[in-house]
Amino acid sequence: MSYGFDIAGSISILILAVAGLVICFSGYRFFRLSITLLGGALGFFAGKFVFEHFALVVGLEGNDVARWVTIGIFAVAFGGAAFALYLKAIVAIATIGVGFWFSSSYNAQDAKGIAISWLIGLGIGLAVGLTVYYVQKWAIIITTAAAGAKIFASQIVPLIITFEPVQQVFTWLGDLIFPDQNVAVFVMASGLIVVVLMTAGIVVQAKKD
Repeated sequence: MSYGFDIAGSISILILAVAGLVICFSGYRFFRLSITLLGGALGFFAGKFVFEHFALVVGLEGNDVARWVTIGIFAVAFGGAAFALYLKAIVAIATIGVGFWFSSSYNAQDAKGIAISWLIGLGIGLAVGLTVYYVQKWAIIITTAAAGAKIFASQIVPLIITFEPVQQVFTWLGDLIFPDQNVAVFVMASGLIVVVLMTAGIVVQAKKD
């Protein structure tokens, strides 16, 4: 990978991390912006997923330009659609987003396991999306706090756990909270950061709005 695209990757991590914080702490107040950012973030991951799975088929494997163009198109398309559809977009975003989140977290290896994890995730996401659509304020606050925290963690955790002291802290916390479970450092760090940020986001949004 070229130096230029190392920079592009770093910029994308920074943008997604900042977007995650905005969504987490100001999701209800700036709901249309948050929906647009959520759509863009979902598009980013969708574009990355599509390229990684189909690049070899069309002979573009290892082509960084094509990779970032694909990601950019998906991010802009999803973000634009979310902005245009506004509140209705939350149902689609929640359904697809939670489906992807659940499937990637479950990490099934066989086709049946992947299909089941996607179906469960899509079902949960649809329920969340419909709840937000009809219940609104508190559902929006909780959902945006959770989504923003997850986006932030997905970008920051892979970076911070490369440092040995950080690994030791989360290993110790994993042993303390889940003794004899051997929880992976990444899972422990992601889970704790999401829970802490989500809780803080809900408190801050509730006080502001």
